[in-house]
Amino acid sequence: MRITNETTVTINYKLSRQNGEVLEETEKGDPLIYFHGLEMLLPELEKELEGKIPGDKIHLELKAEDAFGTRREELIAKLPASNFEEASELEKGQEIVLDNGKEEAIMLVTDITEDFITVDGNHPYADMDVIFDVEILEVHKTTDEDLNNFEHGHDGDCCCEECNDH
Repeated sequence: MRITNETTVTINYKLSRQNGEVLEETEKGDPLIYFHGLEMLLPELEKELEGKIPGDKIHLELKAEDAFGTRREELIAKLPASNFEEASELEKGQEIVLDNGKEEAIMLVTDITEDFITVDGNHPYADMDVIFDVEILEVHKTTDEDLNNFEHGHDGDCCCEECNDH
């Protein structure tokens, strides 16, 4: 089966920088599963995967602006430590979720002082030209079971009460 919208796709991938530094990769026996057409991957990567079949491999080089974007200074904020209920437990390098009442954002804590916490909402790979090497392992029509397993964060062999109620 070819990768199209409403298919569930299993891939192995390696994401690296132009200099060869590996940023991420799937581990042997633990591939990535995604739903094609639901914007779970970068748009350029999803477009490149469209129409491929199991066994196909792709090599995709992306400039920063087509990958994880360029750094934006407006996504960095120095906030009063009093805004954080548990400021004393925060650590530099920790990811936190901030909610402004309209939406949530994942932020990286970049500096901590007694009075202020500095957070950065830029993607960690912002400003990086990257390379994706991807192998398509499996493609099938998305089922209700696929969606249910994803919703609950399970791998399909789940025996939890929540999944068994569906």
